[in-house]
Amino acid sequence: MLIGAALLPMHDPGVALATLQQALENGTKTACIPCRAPAERPYRNPAYEGVWSLAEEAGVPLAMHIGTNSHAPRSTRGTDGGSRANSIATYAAAASVIQATVAELICQGITARHPGLTFVVSEFNAGWLPNWLERLDQGWLRDPPAADPAVDRPPSSYWETNFKVTIEDDRSAVLCRELIGVDTIIWANDYPHRDSTWPCSRSVVESLMSDVPDGERRQMTEATAAQLYGI
Repeated sequence: MLIGAALLPMHDPGVALATLQQALENGTKTACIPCRAPAERPYRNPAYEGVWSLAEEAGVPLAMHIGTNSHAPRSTRGTDGGSRANSIATYAAAASVIQATVAELICQGITARHPGLTFVVSEFNAGWLPNWLERLDQGWLRDPPAADPAVDRPPSSYWETNFKVTIEDDRSAVLCRELIGVDTIIWANDYPHRDSTWPCSRSVVESLMSDVPDGERRQMTEATAAQLYGI
């Protein structure tokens, strides 16, 4: 079963809102926003409130897929020349992009103001999450005024209520599933990208989850996605 996702042009919040409204009229079950907000208008900007409110009201999860950065002015782009050494380092550090975005969505009060809004962190894997969420909590405890006043509980608790995350071949995430949330993890194969586990997806799942109880395996490979997207 294929489910289309509306692409929201967040560089123009008004157009993004209109696009989401039209997509909902056409029966969309999900929409995508850039994993990095426009440089001139971070996601904490009130201009996005219409998008957050409509997605929450409609029960439409907003996905943030790896590599979907907003347009960056040429003056802010890297100048490393894209060498192979740097491409490997960039690949390994990919989670740093979504870490900044998730921290903003949580600590600047978006998830606190929209408790029914769900964000899906797509293709960043998840083995890094437990330690990072712990540090996010520690940062909040050390400097509460740095967060929006609406944030009245540890940041990691908003992860539990407002986020899902996809994994592909991430054994560390499976081992840490209780810390991440079994019902937060969604297995995906990323077909047809070159990172995809296809056509070996079944064997990959067996390798990842050979020691996982059947109920938890079903939760991560089927149930959470079915519930999230109403299928």
